[in-house]
Amino acid sequence: MASTDASSQSSSVLAQGAWYKIGVTRTGIYKMDATWFSAMGVDLKSVPPGRISLYGNGSGILPQSNDAARPSDLRPNAVWVDTKADGSPEAVYFYGEGPTVITFDPVSERYRHQVNPYTDTTYYFLTIGDTPELRIESCNPPVPASYEVVNTFENYWFYEKEAVNLLKSGREWWGDYLGTTPSLNLEPEFPGLAAGTKALLSFGAIASAQTPTRFVWQVDGAAVGEQSAGTVSTYRYDLKAQKAEADFEFTIGAGAAEKLKLNVTYDKNGQAGASAYLDYVSLQVRSRLRQYGAPTVFRIPPGTGGDRVLEFESPDSGFMLWDVTDPLQPVSCVLQKKSNDSSWLIPGASGAARNYIGFTKEQAAPPQSAKKIPNQNIRAHSAPDMIIVTAREWADEADRLASFRQSNDGLDVLTVTAEEVFNEFGGGKPDVTAIRDLCRHFYESGRLKYLLLFGDATYDFRNKKGDGADPQFYSRIPSYQSRESLHPVYTFASDDYFGFLAGGSGEWKEDASGDHLLQIGIGRLPVKSREEAKRVADKLIDYASGSVRGKWRNRIAFVADNGDNNIHQQHADQLARLVTGKFLPSRIFTDEYPLTATSLGNRAPAVNWEIRRKVNEGSLVLNFTGHGDESGWTDEKIFTLADMQALQGYGNMPLFVTATCEFGRYDDPAVVSGAELLLLSPRGAAIGAMTTTRPVFSSTNFSINQAFYNAINQGLTRLGDITKTTKNNSLAGALNRNFVLLGDPSMTLAVPELAVRWTSAPDTLHASEKTTLKGEIYDPVSSAADTGFTGTAYVSVYDKPVQFKTLGADGTVATYEEFRNKIFEGTVSVSNGKFEVNFVAPAEEAAGVRKGLVSVYAHTGDGLRDASGRLEPLLGPAVNPPSPDKSAPVITAFLNAGSFRDGDAVEAFPTLYADIVDDSGIRISGSPEACGMTAVLNDTLALPIYEYYSSDLDSYLSGKVVMPLDIADEGEYSLVISFCDIYGNPAQKKIRFKILKSASLKIRSSVVFPNPFTDKVSYRIEHNRAGHDLEVNFRLFTRTGQLIFSNRQTLYNASGSIASEITVSNEIKPELQIYLYEVTLRSLQDRTTHRVTGKLIHHR
Repeated sequence: MASTDASSQSSSVLAQGAWYKIGVTRTGIYKMDATWFSAMGVDLKSVPPGRISLYGNGSGILPQSNDAARPSDLRPNAVWVDTKADGSPEAVYFYGEGPTVITFDPVSERYRHQVNPYTDTTYYFLTIGDTPELRIESCNPPVPASYEVVNTFENYWFYEKEAVNLLKSGREWWGDYLGTTPSLNLEPEFPGLAAGTKALLSFGAIASAQTPTRFVWQVDGAAVGEQSAGTVSTYRYDLKAQKAEADFEFTIGAGAAEKLKLNVTYDKNGQAGASAYLDYVSLQVRSRLRQYGAPTVFRIPPGTGGDRVLEFESPDSGFMLWDVTDPLQPVSCVLQKKSNDSSWLIPGASGAARNYIGFTKEQAAPPQSAKKIPNQNIRAHSAPDMIIVTAREWADEADRLASFRQSNDGLDVLTVTAEEVFNEFGGGKPDVTAIRDLCRHFYESGRLKYLLLFGDATYDFRNKKGDGADPQFYSRIPSYQSRESLHPVYTFASDDYFGFLAGGSGEWKEDASGDHLLQIGIGRLPVKSREEAKRVADKLIDYASGSVRGKWRNRIAFVADNGDNNIHQQHADQLARLVTGKFLPSRIFTDEYPLTATSLGNRAPAVNWEIRRKVNEGSLVLNFTGHGDESGWTDEKIFTLADMQALQGYGNMPLFVTATCEFGRYDDPAVVSGAELLLLSPRGAAIGAMTTTRPVFSSTNFSINQAFYNAINQGLTRLGDITKTTKNNSLAGALNRNFVLLGDPSMTLAVPELAVRWTSAPDTLHASEKTTLKGEIYDPVSSAADTGFTGTAYVSVYDKPVQFKTLGADGTVATYEEFRNKIFEGTVSVSNGKFEVNFVAPAEEAAGVRKGLVSVYAHTGDGLRDASGRLEPLLGPAVNPPSPDKSAPVITAFLNAGSFRDGDAVEAFPTLYADIVDDSGIRISGSPEACGMTAVLNDTLALPIYEYYSSDLDSYLSGKVVMPLDIADEGEYSLVISFCDIYGNPAQKKIRFKILKSASLKIRSSVVFPNPFTDKVSYRIEHNRAGHDLEVNFRLFTRTGQLIFSNRQTLYNASGSIASEITVSNEIKPELQIYLYEVTLRSLQDRTTHRVTGKLIHHR
């Protein structure tokens, strides 16, 4: 085969001319006549002679090894054109191979087959153009003087049903179930079977049993062999079945029929629950060389080296024989009549194994599928920074994201559809290696950095399970599936394969020897529709350009499971310590919270609430360590599908990092995993997930988790760079390949790009004394002060780390520590890059000298730039304490609006607003024996009100609380809020309220303008359902009631004010008219609606 490295070609043959993609599912002779061409829109009579060309790379899978040769482009295939008397074409014939390859194995001296795991179709490409077609040539060598006569051929038959994938993972599938009925009968036909010759039966199967079992085979009622199968355990994460394979040789009897009767029986050895699946069975028999009733492939094994001649039994005059040893360039063999005999001879069968096909024109069939395709030329593009491989159905959304990355990030992005990749790099077949070869083609230019797979995947490459309609199935972007398909821990689906671009890599042995390094960063957006593609593209664009600048960008939350000797807590604690120098970590350990017994098991509702709060209010990263699956985390169900669906936080979406089993499984069409649900949520929830697709080990989890945060500590911010570095620094054979980035690899994590340094700060902050800290914003790369930075800084001051204990409810009690005791929360102005903060630290009795923390986050007034920094000063007792005052803080508080009065009724999920003023300063939190901010609901539930307090701008004497209350149930409630000044003088306020059912959806005010209008109309409405998911429908009618225009949009987490501009010019008549408008607002939660109407005048 004349093949070269696929990366060397600079242009594709598909770039010019009209092209038609042809699919064949079986090996045979195919015919394209005038009727077929007419269906393609081509008049065959008008085609110039010799201008019909066929291209393709045949069947089989692409080689995984980067060092293996492969076609550099589609290759020309030889065709036979049957012409009319005038020389015009009547039909075009070609040899087409089905997707399964049958080859001769010289080691075992037998034939074997390989089913293509990626497709049930082989593709060819036809074009009509200026290039002369490649014709099938004839071969008519002389018959040698002496020769060996060959009058039989190897007739190879196989049965491989490929119906079941036990784990829904890996590329191996199995067929008939041998459980309930442990026996299977097959009757393959072998016309021309040569009696008295040797035959070979080969089979493969899997068995799942706890006692030894066996497979027994019979042919025509006679036993030919048996094979035992090993045992497996019933442990969830152990091997699910043992393989059994064997070859049995037998002799074809003198009276054997041309239909052999095969039987396999699975002997369960007394274990009723034992089960098995047949993988395949093949027969290699000898049949006579003759003409048959269908196109027949004659397989001739290698000879001994001397001349051989094929001798055919009396073929008809229309019988044709092609040598298809090179399937792309068949050769037509001229039969020579044997003297004094009715046989015909074909010389030239010596040497290596050869394949022939015999047929008549009448036996040729049209291809199973065909369609016209547009021109394409991916190879001719200059090398990009990133490639987006997308489904055709949402290519426009991929293009929109690519344009944003080009304008916002300065990246050169190439967008291609999956089918274009398969056509140009895979010979039309949806082979995963085609995507890898695409990346390698551009990587070798030295520029490619990222690959984004813009589409969902499936473990079922060939839609064997029929999950989803054809359009959805064909929009999948395939992932690499492991060879291992029976062990739940060692099987995997991975996109890492597309990043193995160095020479010597790619074959990917599934052990430590296959630990290839990634050369590019890879991510996937598992969208299944154009709507989901638009939603995710909107989220990514908003995250980079419109997300809220806030302290959430400096915070990482670590959630840990309980049990398992506290290993998950220990790992989460170590990771939190790892990021402490750069970020402000918080620990949410399940075992720190009390468990509630329910009929479904123990639950920890406070943990669910805390996780939702961390997401809704913002975290840069939310990290989970522990047990889980596709639908949630831990036995206590601390994070459920219901939690995920309720999440919001569109302006401050975290990246999820989940070191748990299968939470990010994206390749099972029957399941939408938790990570997918978060990423695809229209309300926010997550901007991406570094997550797992299969079961994993805790040790591997920690290794990859640690590598992830090391990469961030190195200053890497693009997800592709972080992921690549993480994977390369945590190699563990197949075990770390189950981690995947569900996100955009070109996305920059919202880490503040600038830093804060201190220009004036005391070594020790003394209690009860006014402290002044001065700082400036600077560029950490150049170290230059940023004098153009003007905006706001948020300063959090913490006392020494607080030690907290877990409860030991599912293990032993453990102690950890964290900065939780906040002594000041301030908001100060930044001018020309400089800021100053003043505050008074409260006195803590017997606290002594200890190390505290000052954390700063700042952003510019336009929200385009931000910075962060920290200081670790000493905290000590007062040196020159002032005389303490005796007056308590003054509190003003209400729910939702200033018009609220104690005892009023409010809607569900109200918000607490409080203003606090004190002459000496306000204490936020303190030691258990000290006074601090508290909020207690109904005398039982403590709420973290201190998390929602911030001082007024440039003041430490007054501040505000804005705290949402997660209360949905109807009833009467009381909320007691308490505040102290820095000297411990307390103040308290009690608020009584009632929660009623949500009031009906109501448009409070509306305006539609301009009026009169020309081609555009705008509307603005105020409503009473802020934060809800709403649908707005604007409709325009004539005065007679005829609908002439409608515009509908869906808003998630809608603000209280909705505004939109609509172009209606294409629907409006040019003359002056009066129209009626209707604006309808509908709640997606309770389906209630409210509408407003009015008149609009149109003029031009």
